[in-house]
Amino acid sequence: MTLEKLYYTGDIIFKEGDLSGEIYLVKAGCVQIFQLHHGKEVEITKLYSGDIFGELAVLDNSYRSATARVVEDALISIIPKEVIAATLKSNPIWVNALIRVLTTRLREMTKKYNEQISEYHPFKYLNYLIKKKLELGTPTEKIVKELSIFLNDPEYKQLKSILQLITKSG
Repeated sequence: MTLEKLYYTGDIIFKEGDLSGEIYLVKAGCVQIFQLHHGKEVEITKLYSGDIFGELAVLDNSYRSATARVVEDALISIIPKEVIAATLKSNPIWVNALIRVLTTRLREMTKKYNEQISEYHPFKYLNYLIKKKLELGTPTEKIVKELSIFLNDPEYKQLKSILQLITKSG
């Protein structure tokens, strides 16, 4: 049996680490899925009418891997895992559709997550160095000084470790 529930902006549908038992279908509104990374919220995706979420933890009987928060009042269908299991068992078309949804979502979420947590990735600094040097003709010493100020790294410790990583990576 499926239940429909109205959630309001700011409501938490489930939290990262919660036990799972349902899959959710957005009928109207918007839901944000995010994780905490070093105390900072990292948005994984936003979901709209027709999107499902919460499926991973239900399918592998694990804990929720992210938090779902309503960002625009939302009407949500709540589908118990027993209903999902029976549907998947009796209807192979649903299995294929679910695999396509999961594959697409995994690719999108991985890309977005990596973009957000790569804020301090060493190659980002290398890109900055190249841009400043080639496009603007900025002297290397000035670029290094600017980066050290940006990193709050007056003794260049972080810059040295970044350069070592870049050198090792080829």
